[in-house]
Amino acid sequence: MTRSLLSIAVLAFVLATTALWIVQSSAQEELREEFRLSQAKLRKTQQELIDGQAALARQLSITTDAKDIEPLARANSEGGENSPDDSLAELVSRIEELERNTPVNAKHRMIERYLDLTGEAKAKALDELSELTKSGDEKALQHILEALDDEDGVVREAAVEAIGEIADPDLFFRLEPFLTDPDTEVREELAEALSKMPPTQAGPMLKKLLADSSSDVVDESIKSLALLDYRDALPELREITRKSDLRVAAKAGSALRKMGDEEGANIALERVANGFESQYPLERIAAIRRIRRIGGDAAVHYLKPALQDPDPSVRREAEESLARL
Repeated sequence: MTRSLLSIAVLAFVLATTALWIVQSSAQEELREEFRLSQAKLRKTQQELIDGQAALARQLSITTDAKDIEPLARANSEGGENSPDDSLAELVSRIEELERNTPVNAKHRMIERYLDLTGEAKAKALDELSELTKSGDEKALQHILEALDDEDGVVREAAVEAIGEIADPDLFFRLEPFLTDPDTEVREELAEALSKMPPTQAGPMLKKLLADSSSDVVDESIKSLALLDYRDALPELREITRKSDLRVAAKAGSALRKMGDEEGANIALERVANGFESQYPLERIAAIRRIRRIGGDAAVHYLKPALQDPDPSVRREAEESLARL
């Protein structure tokens, strides 16, 4: 009897031990699986960090010594004593240390290189500076503002363009001096940059540019006024349709129509239609294209007689224009 009880006790102990081993084995397997998932996630994060660092370096033409980072990433991918969280913290710390030990912060290295550039190269760098300024980089903005005073017209033009791209109304007052810039391209860029400013600020300046000696500046000013829908300039635009050359008059007429001034647009149509009186087919074709640019129902009235023009190229241009209207 005693022997039977002993056997039962031993069997019970074996079963209990086996059950405990099974439970422990299952828990250990779950822990191992969780650890493997954590390691995989860590490796992915590490690679993203390394890729991001390399991408930043490529973008700014800076060589980053990846071998300072890769051993740590490799060690983590192969397994180690540190926990995933500790390894990730160490990797981030190493990257931050590399950035701190660089002669200048990555994006500011490009800015410092910009300071040594001239002409077209310096103008191109201003494009990058405007992007940095949009992200709140005060140092980049300061260099753009300094470039506004550059003796090179190409650089001033690029600086004005950069101010337009930034589109900060608080910088508007920095543009006004360029109304009388000696470089035509700078004034033309000013007219375009103003289209990105609030109409109440930009409109009065654009009206002044309508009297510019360069037809290219006037063209760009007309375009910007139409984009801003600045109707306080309607009288000035009407005056242009009466007195400027036919090409500029047509652009003013198109702007007037876009801004809802049908009467002003029709004045422009009547003016550019005088081109049909030319003995030269190319000038009559130019008149057709200007009328098409202005558009509207009244344009059809002026184009239909051109269908009877003695020159086949003029008739063909008239047919195509009527089809597009």
